[in-house]
Amino acid sequence: MRVSWPHMRVFMTGGTGLVGSAVAQALVDRGDTVVILSRAMRRGPDGMQFVGGRSASPGGWEDRVAGCDAVVHLGGEPMARWSWTDLHERAVTASRVDGTANLVAAIAAAPAPARPRILIAASTADRYPFDESDTRYAESAPAGDHFFGRLAEGWEAATLAARRHDLRVVAFRHGVVLGQGERGYRQLSSAQKLLYRGPCGGGEQWLSWVHIDDVVTAYLAALDGQLDGAYNLVAPGAIRQSDFARAVSGVLHREAWTHISEARLRSRLGPYTDALVNGRRVVPLALEAAGFRFRRMDLPAALAASLDSRQPGRGTL
Repeated sequence: MRVSWPHMRVFMTGGTGLVGSAVAQALVDRGDTVVILSRAMRRGPDGMQFVGGRSASPGGWEDRVAGCDAVVHLGGEPMARWSWTDLHERAVTASRVDGTANLVAAIAAAPAPARPRILIAASTADRYPFDESDTRYAESAPAGDHFFGRLAEGWEAATLAARRHDLRVVAFRHGVVLGQGERGYRQLSSAQKLLYRGPCGGGEQWLSWVHIDDVVTAYLAALDGQLDGAYNLVAPGAIRQSDFARAVSGVLHREAWTHISEARLRSRLGPYTDALVNGRRVVPLALEAAGFRFRRMDLPAALAASLDSRQPGRGTL
């Protein structure tokens, strides 16, 4: 149920990625207008407009923020790539921390009557300490002392700065997103697809996942409702990577593949390897307390849906 206004105008970064394209399409489908900041200009369907630029680089795009009801911030340099260098690490950090700060500055510069009222931004469930125990990590848990923890702290601090301009702010800490249909699978990076091939490292690390249908519904709920603060956007049932691999094998009707060694991964992926060979049991405590109900809680069914675009179903709030 929508409780805000009949139609929204939403400014979005990262609108061509796995999550962004799904959220943008859902907004357009219900009659909203989406203004997408993109490095590649293109023509979209009715209700979807593109403006050239990147949030990490100031430019003429800032003027398009004024007059929008909300901002959805999903932009950032892709983390998972085969060649990790110090330059890439700096680009990953700058695109998220500086890019978010630039976006908040553009919001602040908009005349008060035309200023967006909501900012919803992505973060990562990898922010928590690495832990193979059964300890459940809810939103109040501290960040881990590693690259992803430090990145998430800076990223979320830049996001929450928008509160100084009277915005309601939501930071969604994403788990591994299972795409919708074959297109969703193709949008995953090669490094992310490794999770579908077999356990990375020992296999006993926790993997926190969520299906794109529930991600889309959470973003719409955040736009329409009263969510405020940080939320773990993960399905209630975290799973060990070895069990995830068996579930993938069951859905694809093939034998489970062998473990991918940490040494082999680290030689190519550098620090990103930590996100594959480590984990922690993340739970969506705050989101469920707010009344959100996941529809994709069964992993085999969610995996099947992620490979079959004909399967319907989204979460509800």
